[in-house]
Amino acid sequence: MLLFVGTRGLARRDVLERILRLVAGLIQYSHGNPTITDRMGLERSACECYAVMRSEFEDLFAARPASA
Repeated sequence: MLLFVGTRGLARRDVLERILRLVAGLIQYSHGNPTITDRMGLERSACECYAVMRSEFEDLFAARPASA
């Protein structure tokens, strides 16, 4: 996000406010700390790439042996 902000000449706060409007009710943001308040809603609102990435991530870590 910061790279996008810097290259587009946008104020960081403006970008954050727009993002928060997109996920209103799904994420709360206070004093620099985001809190997911509706994970299932957030997953439903994400594009299909979230499910693909999550599956890949789970497969990757399921294949790793547990450390002793």
